Amino acid sequence: MTFFTRIVQDTGTGLALQEVLYGFIMAMLFIVAASIGLIEVQTNTDVIILIVGMNFTWGMIDMIIFYFVDVADQMDQVRTLKGQVPGDRREKIRGSLSETIVDLVDEERKQRIIDILTESDVEPTADIKVERKSMFISAFDCFLLTMLAAVPAIVCLLIIPELRTALTVAGLVSSICMFFIGYYMGPYLGTKGWKSGLSILVMAMGITLIATFTGG
Repeated sequence: MTFFTRIVQDTGTGLALQEVLYGFIMAMLFIVAASIGLIEVQTNTDVIILIVGMNFTWGMIDMIIFYFVDVADQMDQVRTLKGQVPGDRREKIRGSLSETIVDLVDEERKQRIIDILTESDVEPTADIKVERKSMFISAFDCFLLTMLAAVPAIVCLLIIPELRTALTVAGLVSSICMFFIGYYMGPYLGTKGWKSGLSILVMAMGITLIATFTGG
């Protein structure tokens, strides 16, 4: 739990939940498709290769995109604080604060925050590089979460020799994992554990079924 707690701290609760669900849904896509005959697989290894390939590819894509988007946003914010972007500087700063905790404070305090930022200097380049390292760690943790979400299904496929049974157990175990992920996320989501667990499970399974029958 300490390992996962650290990852959630690095990525943020919302992003961690998103990546874990991505990982489980992508694994479940192949489990469901193989179970109902939408794709032709001969062995457990065929399914494992599909799951690992899908989760690795999209986990890597997310990692790269998240990192470069974060760096681009940071560079834009540096230029904004330095007054190197066209337009009203205060409005640019206000825009940078959008969708952050600052949105929840009243307008007077929001203006005071903007005043402070307008009068502030940009931190040293060394500190900016340290923050970029943290951005990379966060992005890499997103990749890890996507890959780890495939582990329960892969273990089932490795230890159960009969393909049909392995697919059934893998789907069941993955579903249970998704429920407990939602359960433990309950306090962060402001609801009871069993409610958030069921909600996330139903949502994930709905997405899985829709994606399975529409080509993923």
